Amino acid sequence: MQCISSVTYSFLINGSPRGHVTPSRGIRQGDPLSPYIFILCSEVLSGLCNKAQQEGLIQGIRVARGSPRINHLLFADDTMFFLKASKGSATALMAILRKYEEASGQYINREKSSITFSRKAPVELKQWIHTETQILKEGGVGKYLGLPEHFGRRKRDLFTSIVDRIKQKASSWSNRYLSTAGKLVMLQSVLTPIPSHSMSCFQLPVSLCKRIQSAFTRYWWDGGKGKKKMAWISWEKLTLPKDSGGLGLRDIQAFNEAFLAKISIRLLDNPNGLLGRTLLPKYCPDGNLLSCTSPSAASHGWHSILVGRDLLLKKLGWVIGNGASINIWDDPWLNLDSPLRPMGPATQQTSSLVVSDLLLPATGEWNINLIQEVLPFEEQRILCLQPSTKGARDVLKWLGTKDGKYSVKFGYHAAMEELKEEILEGEATMEFDWKKTLWNLKLAPKVKMFTWKSLKGILPVGERLLARHINVDPRCKRCGSSESVNHLLFHCPFARDVWNLSPLVGSFDVSGMTDLRADWTELQALKCLPPSGITSTPLVPWILWSLWKARNKYVFDNFSGSPAETLSQAIVVAREWEIAQQLVEKKAHVKVSVALPQMKVVAQSDAAWSESSLNAGLGWFVSTPENHTEGSRSASFIPSVLIAEGLALREGVEACRSLGVKEVRFESDSAQLIKAINRREPPLGDLWYCVGYPSFVYGI
Repeated sequence: MQCISSVTYSFLINGSPRGHVTPSRGIRQGDPLSPYIFILCSEVLSGLCNKAQQEGLIQGIRVARGSPRINHLLFADDTMFFLKASKGSATALMAILRKYEEASGQYINREKSSITFSRKAPVELKQWIHTETQILKEGGVGKYLGLPEHFGRRKRDLFTSIVDRIKQKASSWSNRYLSTAGKLVMLQSVLTPIPSHSMSCFQLPVSLCKRIQSAFTRYWWDGGKGKKKMAWISWEKLTLPKDSGGLGLRDIQAFNEAFLAKISIRLLDNPNGLLGRTLLPKYCPDGNLLSCTSPSAASHGWHSILVGRDLLLKKLGWVIGNGASINIWDDPWLNLDSPLRPMGPATQQTSSLVVSDLLLPATGEWNINLIQEVLPFEEQRILCLQPSTKGARDVLKWLGTKDGKYSVKFGYHAAMEELKEEILEGEATMEFDWKKTLWNLKLAPKVKMFTWKSLKGILPVGERLLARHINVDPRCKRCGSSESVNHLLFHCPFARDVWNLSPLVGSFDVSGMTDLRADWTELQALKCLPPSGITSTPLVPWILWSLWKARNKYVFDNFSGSPAETLSQAIVVAREWEIAQQLVEKKAHVKVSVALPQMKVVAQSDAAWSESSLNAGLGWFVSTPENHTEGSRSASFIPSVLIAEGLALREGVEACRSLGVKEVRFESDSAQLIKAINRREPPLGDLWYCVGYPSFVYGI
């Protein structure tokens, strides 16, 4: 610490630094060096605790015989000690803390500290330890980092504060007068992340998930000042993706499973970490997390990890390296897009075969004769796989992403696949491109939301209100006909006059409009005539929006505008929005030219691929100062052009290796291939091991 000096300060007076102030309190808390110094000091405390445990002065706790003993955990400026409840442990701990305080100058805040005892600790021992440590507060009933310190049987009550936080946030003054588009943003960006921290650690009870969903539902449909309104569509349908007719809101249970899968994938990728060494010996002695079960006495945390594990199993698959770790019958390895196993049953002779048994030992290529004997129906699918030629190990990857890395986003999509089928099971399915014909249109967000409601038929018109048993007059207030969505927007005489005046290209007959969704693809594509000044945004949704506003003014304010005024308002608002979008200055993307390294040896590769026959031609050219080397060969069962380009590049690498070249610049006309290798993140489904990854990337 004597090598560290404090900073000095100067004051800016009229733009010039004046004075020279040296603080007497040392490095301030916000100094960039402060956290590093704190970590260095914490390492000393950690070393003192480990040394005391080695000497037998203190004894940490462990959850199973094969698990390590843990006597302390550090998080930011908080420290948790785990010791045997005895006078000797308490005395040794206080001696460690006093030594640390004298050396670092930091002191324990005993008012904020607490001690948690086990249920069988004697009362006399508790009192003695409280007196010895001078820490009077007893923990175990509060929360740490927003999570309960102890779990009981009624877990719903432990997490009930989440619902309270959501309701408090939803009822704040800033959310009262938002449009539906504004509410959607607040719901997705502010309210949904509130339970994320709890969901990333534990599985929330189903009843609590329903209460959270209820809070979201009421925020979405209700008005300001607690005014409760009707929910026109179920929350399950709102959680559908936008390309399936929903709004992409989160299903809480599926979102919870996606978060928990992050812990499971961490245990799979790093079983030797502290979490893995602590939990796996207790609950998974054989080390196979994918097949272990949950005992009846398992903790809620382990049960939550297995929930995430079950989600991983839906998309986990093996990427073939040397094939030594993959059983051909039990493990999913036949496809890099979805987990796929060969259909059994296996014979007694082939039940223990691994994928490496299907490879030729000399070349590492597929043994076609053996494949035709053991798995004849999977021959073409197997031959399309490219095992590693460098003996790389087999890797278990998440098949839901191109790079094989799990993320909560794609985990949530996997969890929603079955739910999505159940939600859409009772609905009339029709080919409708929601993204292209609605969400990708250049429209104001609130107009998009109104158009979505119109296409879903959930506008509060007379017929819809009567169907919901609302005692209202279902007739149109202008013409007296039954008021439906189609009538309001197209068949009412007022709407007909508006459409007849609209400056749309081509003839437009509203009398033939019977189903808005069926005719919407052609309707939204109608162009606007030049005098209106609208070029990029479609005018039809703005007219629909203007008709709805005119209807509400007539019903609630008794204001009857003319069709020309309604159309004029739609055109003016559309033009204003379009001009506002044009005024947004987009930053110009400056293209930075990167100078290629000057190399004496350059290797170029290219490939040609036939999609119908799955055949490819590979070519490579190596230029050295002395001579030129070129070569070519054909390849069969190549599933994509990217793999063909990767195989051609691999041949170029082998040619350079045979020439004894150490420094070479590789060139290819496949931008995707070069980008994948430079980023060291090859696409999982096309390229992973066809270039001997990771041997190719790291070895050259």
